[in-house]
Amino acid sequence: MARRLIEHIYDDLDGTLISDPSEGRTVTFAINGTSYAIDLTTAHAEELEESLRPFTRVARAVKSSQYKRRTRDSRRGQCDLEEIRKWARENDYDIYTRGRIPAAVVKAYDNAH
Repeated sequence: MARRLIEHIYDDLDGTLISDPSEGRTVTFAINGTSYAIDLTTAHAEELEESLRPFTRVARAVKSSQYKRRTRDSRRGQCDLEEIRKWARENDYDIYTRGRIPAAVVKAYDNAH
């Protein structure tokens, strides 16, 4: 038995089937730190670009990392966790050898370093 997977791409704005890849494209853009991607027919993509042109004409281009919201990386490497546990024990914090390290201990460690 043979299977054939057929992928259909539709214009996200009006649901039009984009049967030929040259008749549409995925447009990506970002506003206020949130990135978006939308599949549009060529006509709708040009309409979007034209409507944004007064703004893009006077805007500054930035690298993607410059407009992403900064978030605190809550994941630390295993070495960091072991170092925090060692520091906590040396500074009389009562913590377990496994599991999550209390936020207050991590904050105290960060403040001390």
